[in-house]
Amino acid sequence: MHANSMAGVPEIFHKLTDPRDPRGVRFPYHALCCLVFLGLLARISEMAVLVRWAKAHWEQLREPLGFTRPEAPSATCISRSLAKLSLAGGAMRPATLRRVFAEWLGLHGCRIAMRLDRFHRSTTGEILFYERRYFVTSLDPSQVSTLDLMRLIRGHWQIENCLHFVKDRWWDEDRHFLKRPGLAAVFAALTNAAISTLRMLPNPEPILRAETEKFQWNPTNTLKTFGFQIK
Repeated sequence: MHANSMAGVPEIFHKLTDPRDPRGVRFPYHALCCLVFLGLLARISEMAVLVRWAKAHWEQLREPLGFTRPEAPSATCISRSLAKLSLAGGAMRPATLRRVFAEWLGLHGCRIAMRLDRFHRSTTGEILFYERRYFVTSLDPSQVSTLDLMRLIRGHWQIENCLHFVKDRWWDEDRHFLKRPGLAAVFAALTNAAISTLRMLPNPEPILRAETEKFQWNPTNTLKTFGFQIK
């Protein structure tokens, strides 16, 4: 992804309709979502840690994210607001959030559908195991061969090593316990989007954790990278 393509995060969250009751709203919904997303980019997945980080860098974060109040939101305010994204009906579902990010990252548009039949035979020729799987991809059919597709399918363990291991160990997803109904689904969608965004930066650090630590220590550069207006 090119550098100029990164400058679109504010518009993504502006597309989300605020599912909260307008009475008593203190913080803009898109600003809360942006704050959580930036925290996940910095490998901050605990609400209490996110609030402490926001307070420590509030002067840098407040105006670019769209907050108008002088104080940072509390952990309860953030979790209640995000949970409503999952519990609301219609267009306000985590699937919508994933689709919006997929469009921004350029991942939408299925071009190829495949069926893979896999089986194991005994030495006598008897079929001991049979499995059928289906795959879809946005790869251009004129630019990829059958052997290329087979090689990609055989490399499916990269999903475990490059995604689930990263989420479980570096973002502590397995130990991250969320009690509020609906919040876990939203957090999972935002975490996936944050990790995908980090991997598609134009000049990333060799180690993903090094990139997240840069974002932790210098939120201003993070805001510039993703198109937030800084005065």
